[in-house]
Amino acid sequence: MYLEGVESRRNRPNRNANHGARNVPGGFSIFLNSGHHIGRKGLSVHMDEAKWQCVSRYVLSNCPEVQPFERRHKLARRANRGRRTLWEANRESAKNFPSWFKKHVKNMKVHGAGSVHEDLCPLALGPSRWCKKYKRYVINGYQFRVKKFDKKNKTQNSGVFVTSEVTSYASTHDTNPIDGRVDYYGVLTDIIEIDYHNDLKILLFDCDWPNTSGRNNGVKADIHGFQLEKDWHVARKTKPRDLFDMNNTGHIDHCEPQNLDDALIEDEEIEVRTDVLGITINRLLPLQVPAYSEGGTDEESNSDDEFG
Repeated sequence: MYLEGVESRRNRPNRNANHGARNVPGGFSIFLNSGHHIGRKGLSVHMDEAKWQCVSRYVLSNCPEVQPFERRHKLARRANRGRRTLWEANRESAKNFPSWFKKHVKNMKVHGAGSVHEDLCPLALGPSRWCKKYKRYVINGYQFRVKKFDKKNKTQNSGVFVTSEVTSYASTHDTNPIDGRVDYYGVLTDIIEIDYHNDLKILLFDCDWPNTSGRNNGVKADIHGFQLEKDWHVARKTKPRDLFDMNNTGHIDHCEPQNLDDALIEDEEIEVRTDVLGITINRLLPLQVPAYSEGGTDEESNSDDEFG
């Protein structure tokens, strides 16, 4: 017997399972945080102006719904860059975009220039100056721990891997930058939960990334060919718990395909016997009804005798 709604070892979710995400039709993807912290409540921390500006820029640049506004602002700065290089124009665009975006969304609401999504206004206003920091957090099937907390444990869960869209310049005067995806490996130092009011929260990871620029960056290759930095270990990708790689391969039949075409071909000769009479087989046969005696069968008489 199975009891519905009762948790057992067979239907119990794994320890790194996500919690319910924000269920709002058409809500921005950046606010769909289904993770949860582990242990004590977070530590409330006040962000200074530099930290607040950095967080605001990072959130806006990683929100898919805001990217059309960011491209529009970047193209306008490139067109009016004057004597400045393309690298300087893009850098200034990234720095001034949060303030421009705030004014632009405000004008959209005042002048009624199209519909303004309810999640767009909190992003334009920016997050609260107060945030929360955690030591452990579960998200996307992984459990992350900050480096300070990991020092007390034998297992390490502070490693982070990120694939980022990066614009690469050969120099500050390069007029043809190249956009590409670059893999980054780092160590988690802080887990920060940003509050955008109205129960809109975004989780950010503050990481320590290896310095790979310059000649004296300390990066070297070991005897096995792995790239290492001073006091760093070899980075290795892992998979979340309960994730199985089901190869999407169809059934392969090594036998030759069967020819299902009609056997009667126009040019094919068919042999027929003419020395015997033919028999018609498509005639309806009479229905055969079994005949029974009025007194019934011997078995029926015997059964009546037994119960009479």
